[in-house]
Amino acid sequence: MSRNRRFALFVLAALALFAVCHGYWGREAGTVHGAELERLVVDGVTYLRDDADRYQQYSAADAGRYLGRALSGDRPRLWVYAVKDDPDRNVLYVRDGYDGAFSVREGWRPSDSRR
Repeated sequence: MSRNRRFALFVLAALALFAVCHGYWGREAGTVHGAELERLVVDGVTYLRDDADRYQQYSAADAGRYLGRALSGDRPRLWVYAVKDDPDRNVLYVRDGYDGAFSVREGWRPSDSRR
């Protein structure tokens, strides 16, 4: 195989990899508002960060499918994950760098029936 052909294949493979990664990581899940980034809007539903101990039944291990990034203005600020065993999406796991917290659908109160 000629050198030019190998280079062309390398460039095509790199572009394909970039497109796949950008499509996955570049997904926009919603927007984040507030001075402490406490209000998250995903698909028109508002979630409020809740650092209370009432969500001890969940941990970072319960983070499920990656939903995308939450933007503050035009900057990505938070990474949003669905929570396993919550098909109604009442609780989301939100990461900001190494820190993670749960955000709860506004007006929703948890039941203790999970565990």
